[in-house]
Amino acid sequence: MAALLNRAATGSELAVAGVGAWDRFDPALPPAAASGKTELIALGGEYCALGVEVANGIAEARMLTVKIAGLEPAAEAVVLRRQVLLANWYRRGAITIADALPPLTAAGAGIWRLPLAPGETVRLHLGFKTRSGIRGDFPVSITVEGAPAVNAVLKLTGAEFPRQVEFGNLQCMYPTLPPASTHPELVARDLAEHYTTMIEFPFMPTVAFHGDGGLVPSDLSRTAQARWMRAYGDAGLTMAIFWAGAYERFPNADAPGTYLAYTQKDADGNLKITPEWRRAFGEILAAWLKLAGESGYGDRMAIWAVDEPASKADYAIAPGPGMRLTHEMYRLAHELQPGVPRVMTHGLYTLPADAELILPEVDVYVAHWPQPETLTRWAPPEYRHREAFLDRVLLLLHRERERRGMKLWSYHVEPGKTETVLFERAYPLAAVGLGMTGVGTWAYNCSSGATWDDTDGKILDYSFVYDGTEKHPLNLQYNPSGEVVVPSLRWEALRSGIQDAKILLCLKSRMAEGRLSAGSAREVKSILDRCEAFGRDPVFNPEEIDRFGAFLRQIYTREQNGL
Repeated sequence: MAALLNRAATGSELAVAGVGAWDRFDPALPPAAASGKTELIALGGEYCALGVEVANGIAEARMLTVKIAGLEPAAEAVVLRRQVLLANWYRRGAITIADALPPLTAAGAGIWRLPLAPGETVRLHLGFKTRSGIRGDFPVSITVEGAPAVNAVLKLTGAEFPRQVEFGNLQCMYPTLPPASTHPELVARDLAEHYTTMIEFPFMPTVAFHGDGGLVPSDLSRTAQARWMRAYGDAGLTMAIFWAGAYERFPNADAPGTYLAYTQKDADGNLKITPEWRRAFGEILAAWLKLAGESGYGDRMAIWAVDEPASKADYAIAPGPGMRLTHEMYRLAHELQPGVPRVMTHGLYTLPADAELILPEVDVYVAHWPQPETLTRWAPPEYRHREAFLDRVLLLLHRERERRGMKLWSYHVEPGKTETVLFERAYPLAAVGLGMTGVGTWAYNCSSGATWDDTDGKILDYSFVYDGTEKHPLNLQYNPSGEVVVPSLRWEALRSGIQDAKILLCLKSRMAEGRLSAGSAREVKSILDRCEAFGRDPVFNPEEIDRFGAFLRQIYTREQNGL
């Protein structure tokens, strides 16, 4: 039946059409109609993609070849991938979502093998990185055996992608979960190639303390954390030390089976960090940073003392006791290691009063975006949370950045593969629109059960990547080459969005310095205004995001050439 429908819709036993690189395949829709030649405007040294859909109009399986021609002089790291449909946590098997992007098997230079089931429709994703120092129009053809070629033009402007522009990308992750646990070096490289600048670095090394807080000597260089440090440090990533999960479980070697007390109440009933815990934290932190420095990674460390602190049930007296304890913890981190940046996440329940208290103690402030319109708990019923964040908290954050150079980033808790690809592309632009210079996600590799099965664990899989070593049937079927870190369409789209954001930030900086022509300044201001609107109300249009991407590259090239 599928073959019959494909043939009826396309009039062909094998139909091939160009599609948007960031458009998800939807099996409920008919095959894509043939389109005209695609034009892709790009800078040198950036990642790009093209999309193709192939519809089998016969009730027989096929093994076809796909040939890519014309990219050789203009691009490197060329890889042809296919979108794979997977079940999702929320709808289980009722609805599948195209997300994983395993590579097709290469059959020679510029040639890949494409297996097609009877009546199957497949969407392909051609990814590549443009070469530097090249200018010109490069005709590209994508030819599936037995069908006319799909044609595109890669227009390299001659300007270089402004990779040096600082734009943060914080990826929350678990080094103990695959593929990071089994292949940390490959994961580190993948993170770096997606413009990641900082990662969550959780789990304190296994150590013990004396009752007075003194550290029992141990060789930290032999810990799992030391291997992780080498892998991620060599990739140029900053590691945000996150030991909060162990704060109440510092082992007391003088009383086996017990732990050092983290807090105690003072004479006024306020929670305070105990003297022995202060010493213990200071000594393990110093020992770890000493190893990091001796290993050449001393400048790659940050301290993420507490995650998403908020007054919560004490919202009526915000900042509440828990928030004041967080404030003490961040002051302690600075007292112990004044040269190490302190990172904090502003979560969904962090109130303006909470932010105002902690703000002076944070060096990299990472605010969740978007904030919910209202809160279902820990706030008065009339409280408008997003409005308070945009109109009060954001103003405080901007002032603090201007006062002392604090970095202002953002992050987003992803709902896994149900998040739209369009959101990933537009998110970095929306962040820039709100005056932020970084993004982040929860989470790079957090999954429960197999990464290829969103329904086999106790929670959904938040992950942006898939473990290519799993014996899951989908991985075995679609990833025969055994690629270890298989990206998702969302992960590639986020990288594309970060590239747009870096170009926009570069132009914004030049505009502030008076180094843009009047015409370009007006155009950049118009884009920034639109991006601010995205930041305030995250409703996106794919055609508009496409236009911004091309327009930004045209403006940037024009200014680079002094035109």
